[in-house]
Amino acid sequence: MALKRLISLSDVPEHGMKAVELEGRRLLVGRAGGNVFVCDDRCPHAGVPLSEGIRRKDEIKCRQHGWEFDLMTGESIPPSAFRLQKYPVSVAEDWVLVDV
Repeated sequence: MALKRLISLSDVPEHGMKAVELEGRRLLVGRAGGNVFVCDDRCPHAGVPLSEGIRRKDEIKCRQHGWEFDLMTGESIPPSAFRLQKYPVSVAEDWVLVDV
């Protein structure tokens, strides 16, 4: 696993999210209840940026078609064949580290 620095944890508010680019890839990083997640910043169904969606707790709703996803598991709500591409993440010395 090759972890890379993505963003300072202090730049992502608790229960917030932020779009970040790493190596030409747009990622969405967020926090909830002490957990950190990183996924592609695009809806796997419609392809639009999830960072423009509506977030409620651990879920995000795509602005284009209203599809919802669990940010911690990547699963769609209700379950379907579409799911978020999530990445392994850890936090060290206030840095969010990700393996893409």
